[in-house]
Amino acid sequence: MNLGSILASRGHLEEAERLWQDALSRNPGLEAAAIKLASAQLLRGDQAAATAIIRRKRRFVPDLEWKTR
Repeated sequence: MNLGSILASRGHLEEAERLWQDALSRNPGLEAAAIKLASAQLLRGDQAAATAIIRRKRRFVPDLEWKTR
């Protein structure tokens, strides 16, 4: 997950997203990975995908909050 953050900070969002998705497939309860993946998807303009990630993750982290305003 840290490598994903480094890649994202250097502008490599696609690769970072792939790493976060892989991390979430191994451990669906990773709150930070879900938030970072959703944030990257928002940066790409894909609000529907970002919202879907957060909704799925709320099953594992019920107190996860996400504001789309």
